[in-house]
Amino acid sequence: MGLVVSVLEVAIGPGGMHGPSHLVRTLTGHTSTVWDVAFSPDGSLLASAGGDKTVRVCQAATGAAVRILTGHTGAVVGVAFSPDGSLLASAGGDRAVRVWQAGTGAVVRILTGHTGIPHDVAFSPDGSLLASAGDDKTVRVWQAGTGAVVRTLSSHTGPRFAAAMFGVAFSPDGSLLASAGSDKTVRVWQAATGAAVRTLTGHTGAVFSVAFSPDGSLLASAGSDKTVRVWQTGTGAAVRTLTGHSSWIRRVAFSPDGSLLASAGGDKTVRVWEAGTGAAVRTLTGRTGVPHGMAFSPDGSLLASAGDDKKVRLWG
Repeated sequence: MGLVVSVLEVAIGPGGMHGPSHLVRTLTGHTSTVWDVAFSPDGSLLASAGGDKTVRVCQAATGAAVRILTGHTGAVVGVAFSPDGSLLASAGGDRAVRVWQAGTGAVVRILTGHTGIPHDVAFSPDGSLLASAGDDKTVRVWQAGTGAVVRTLSSHTGPRFAAAMFGVAFSPDGSLLASAGSDKTVRVWQAATGAAVRTLTGHTGAVFSVAFSPDGSLLASAGSDKTVRVWQTGTGAAVRTLTGHSSWIRRVAFSPDGSLLASAGGDKTVRVWEAGTGAAVRTLTGRTGVPHGMAFSPDGSLLASAGDDKKVRLWG
């Protein structure tokens, strides 16, 4: 019942960090597609969300299984730790967001209200809010401590894509909330009020993932048009477009120091780029399935990817 994880060590050369270069370990145990992964804030734990309706928590250093969280009645497609590491949120095909005690696996609360599948979850930097993005074309913001609904953001338009992985992310200072939609746009909102700040256009297909850089100056987005786009957070101006994937891109993530940007694509590769220039650093191959979820460890030494081969791979 253990989860096998593939871990790669990050190569440090004369020029500094060059990103993950080899597989460290592979974690197995899920019996269906692994949709998402998240490291705990202290880097000791790795949580994975599976199509087998479970969340698996393992020791990041060894891959040893810590616990298996059950309760969702549909595939689990999103997972996130709270900033203090005390809570773990998961989003499922049963249209519910579940909040668990990270230390014990006990259910804290079940958040309902989405009329479609919530595909992504994110805590605000201070841990007070929890946002979820669903294929009901809404982003819902909840009080993390009580589960009360704070607001529902619903300006995304376009057809419903049952398999789309919508994304949501808070800026590092907690002032902004970005969402990725099937209407080919990235929308930026004021987190405190829900007021629309701007709409970023340029993608020619559904946008599946968004991520802010650690300093908050940049916002990256990835989608079905096979591109990663980088924007200035303050103005919405397009900085650059990264190309190289031969299929849609499911997830994008900045390294903790902001020097790297990683993307996971339908071409069964994870690509690593220099965040400052857009230069390709390397392409990680070897997966037997498509990587859907991806996350850097808090110290940047590991990159975890999860996919439809039922495995989590750790690269370093």
